[in-house]
This record gives sequence, structure tokens and C-alpha cells, in this order.
Amino acid sequence: MGRNMSLLKLVWLTAALIAISPTLSGQSSFRIDTDIYADIEKEPIMRSLTLFSEGVCYDFDNTNTKLVTIIDPGQQRIVLLNPDKRVKAEIQMSEIEQRLANATEQMTPEQKEAMARSNGIERDSTTGEIVVRNKSVEYRCTTQKVEKAEIAGLYCQFADWSARLNAIYPPHWPAYLRLELNSAVAAENAVPKDLQKITRINGKERRLTAKHISNRLLSDEDQKLIIRAQGMLAYPSIGVDQFIKAFK
Repeated sequence: MGRNMSLLKLVWLTAALIAISPTLSGQSSFRIDTDIYADIEKEPIMRSLTLFSEGVCYDFDNTNTKLVTIIDPGQQRIVLLNPDKRVKAEIQMSEIEQRLANATEQMTPEQKEAMARSNGIERDSTTGEIVVRNKSVEYRCTTQKVEKAEIAGLYCQFADWSARLNAIYPPHWPAYLRLELNSAVAAENAVPKDLQKITRINGKERRLTAKHISNRLLSDEDQKLIIRAQGMLAYPSIGVDQFIKAFK
């Protein structure tokens, strides 16, 4: 499982039922519970809890790796926290963009073709799913409306930067398709409900499916988790690459 599995969810996290409560600043707070399944496995390979508050996202990996990720667009940074080893790593969003540009330049023409952008957003007339695909990857997503466009925008930001973060590490899978999907979902004032990612490489197909779990308003326990994550920001810092290697 390791680092790739820990960050796998970051590429294409899907929302559970979203419930909204006002924060002191007037911004919306909400939570996402996600179960991810591989192919036809009956048990989830990953679970997570993602909390949004004051424009900041706190993502708690509920697998054995116990990775906590804070995505903070206001400060233009992403912070990775390891509660077991009590260390953190911080990376600026501008550095992520630069790393992605460098990785793209080093791709072969064949790799660029396989990872290309889609031919546009499609809608499955039978299932109602939003479909985004290219030669190697296909996303199929059902959505659910939210009460405020702000929520759709916050989720879109979170999913965008999650995808970019994962793409800076080998095999440098570009985030093009996921960014297209996120934009299409946000344009409908919605968040993902059920999401499939299908990869087809060298004649082999793999399917990952995210299922939603019902949730209500942020609980007292949710607020405590946020406070706990904020306290972890006092951990000593190490390099982001060194941090990631610990999850391999």
C-alpha cells in the first residue's frame, strides 16, 4: 500500500453526502467521508475523512498510514503531517506548479500522447454521469447539488490541488483529466457523489470506485480533529521528498 496508496485518494477524492453549517467568518463548513474500492474487492482499500472550515481543508487518512494533509489556498501551501513520527512537510503551491512543468518537459512524445487532455466533457445519457476520458484514463462521475456555489468551489480547489500534489511524484501522472472533471462538476454547483477512475495501460484495465457515506453537520468531534491538526503544525519540518519516502 504505502505512499502511493496514501496519496492515491488525493488524485480523485469523491464527496459523501455534504452537510453545511455556518462558521464565524460566514464561510461554509462541511465534511466528506469517502470509501474507495479497487476493481471488484468487497472491502475498501482506503477510507478518509475530509473537513472544510474557514476556507482550509483538513484531510485525515483513516488507513494505517495516518497521513494528515492540510490544503490552505489562502496561504498558498500544502502541509503534510505524520502524527506517528510527529513531523511535518510543507510545500508551496508555486513549487508544485514548477515541478509539474519540469516533469512534463521530460516526458517522451509517447507519454504525452497517452496522458493527453480529453476531447471534452461528455454526458452519459443512460446513467447521467459526467464522463472525461482520453486514450489511457476515464473518469465517470455522478454528482449532487449543494446549497451554495462556494461549497462547490471549495471542493474543486481541494480536488485540484490534491491531483497536482500527487502528480509531482513518479510516475508523474498528469492531472489534466481530473482538473477538467473538477471544473465540470463545480460549474453545476455540485460535488461528486460516486466516482470511478478506469485506467487502461498495456492492455490491462484497473477500476477504482469511490462510494459515499452519509454525514451530517460538522460535529464537536470534527471540530476537535481540526484543532488537533492545527496543533500538529508545531511539529518540526523535514523536506517534502523525505516525508513522502516514509510512506513508500
